[in-house]
Order: sequence, then structure tokens, then C-alpha cells
Amino acid sequence: MKSKFLILSVLALFLGCKSTPQQASPDEGLLIGEDSSNVKVMIRKIDEGEILWSGGYKLGTTASIQTGQHSVSIMCEFTFSWGTKLLPGTLDIDVKAGNTYQVSGKSSSDGEKCLVSANI
Repeated sequence: MKSKFLILSVLALFLGCKSTPQQASPDEGLLIGEDSSNVKVMIRKIDEGEILWSGGYKLGTTASIQTGQHSVSIMCEFTFSWGTKLLPGTLDIDVKAGNTYQVSGKSSSDGEKCLVSANI
């Protein structure tokens, strides 16, 4: 009986915890990709670094980034009534310490790439 109570208590505690939104650390910046019903902006890699898999060969929508000039490889997943389309994009950014950047994307007029922008 004690083990059931312990398991239920731990489960209740675990489920009751809320995750806090990520914030930029004082010496880094934070990129947060748009995740709406129309587009999901995923961070692929920063400069010539490793691909930023978030688990199970999926790209994530957030990444910490060092201060300074960077070229960030982006993948945008656009959702249409007929399905989804992935388009590559690039974000050139000068990161300031402690800033959080909201990264958004839209399809180019020819539909061949994602036009990416970032706002604080």
C-alpha cells in the first residue's frame, strides 16, 4: 500500500510541475522559432556546427547561441490543406548577450526557400 501511495505522490508531483519558459543566459542569446498553424521554424545548425537534433532525428525550435555574428541554418515547415512543405533558409544575426530572438519565416515568391527574420 505504501508503494502505491509513493508512486501516486511522485506522479502527482511530476504532473503538477509546470515548465518555465526558456530565457537567454546573461552571456548568450536564445533563438525561438515560430510554431504556428501555418509554419514551424526549426533551427538546423549554427555556423558550421553540428546539426541540432532535438531527439529522434527531429529539429527543435529553440537554441542557445553565443554572442557575436552567426549564420544560422533554418528549415521551415509550411502546412497547407494538401500537406506540408519543407524549405531551407538562412538567418544572419548579430547576437547580443541576454537577448531572446523570435525567429519567423515565410516562403519566397518562387516557393524555393524560406525567408527568415528575427526580432527581439
